[in-house]
Amino acid sequence: MTAYRYDPYLWVHLAGLATVPLWLALCLLGLAVGYPTIPLLELSLVFGLGSVPVLYMQLRRPFSIYGVLGLALKPQALGQEQRTLLTLFRQWRVRLAAPWVALLLVWVGLQLYRVAPVAAGITPWGDWGRPQGLAIATCGFLAANLFLQVPVSVLQVMLTPEKTLQATQPYPTHHINRDFVHVGLPVSKILPLVIPPESEAPAPALATRTANPGPEPRVAASESANQNSEVIPEPASGVRGV
Repeated sequence: MTAYRYDPYLWVHLAGLATVPLWLALCLLGLAVGYPTIPLLELSLVFGLGSVPVLYMQLRRPFSIYGVLGLALKPQALGQEQRTLLTLFRQWRVRLAAPWVALLLVWVGLQLYRVAPVAAGITPWGDWGRPQGLAIATCGFLAANLFLQVPVSVLQVMLTPEKTLQATQPYPTHHINRDFVHVGLPVSKILPLVIPPESEAPAPALATRTANPGPEPRVAASESANQNSEVIPEPASGVRGV
């Protein structure tokens, strides 16, 4: 796997995709509260307020992935490779997927609106009014948009070829706060770096053996000299008498 794909922030935000069904379930339970009165107005409120803010964010100022649990990395704390990934998030080929994701979720929301009366018996807010139910549905739909839009953009960046990444310039540090949405308290470090396997140092024994290849030939030469200096045995006594 390419080295930049080991960035832990990419994987943390990609994992947010698993929460989308939970937020859609919350939206369904909110739509099940009360009885529909003006369907067109309700749909406009829930799906408009639940999708337009996230869509606008992704098109204008993409969400910065370098933040977790109310903490966000300072721009000065980002490495060159991390700033290069931010440049990819600003490219239009990544951001143009946002409208399609929003349309997909609106279609899913319409299906939820149709089957919402079936969930009227299981919603925990059954005794609340319709406005409160619509507010819960809007919050659920907004969270579903956020936790789908960000992982989709992360997935596109992770599928970027290595050659494209090498040809991409790191994003200017002094423009990061202006061009990206940061959520959380600015800090210098959150998650530890993950070192790719191919970047690990060789074993000490192998490194030592490779770094000192000289002694072995000298030992061989010494042994050869010892063999040549062996005493030649004297001829037999009978031969001397002749």
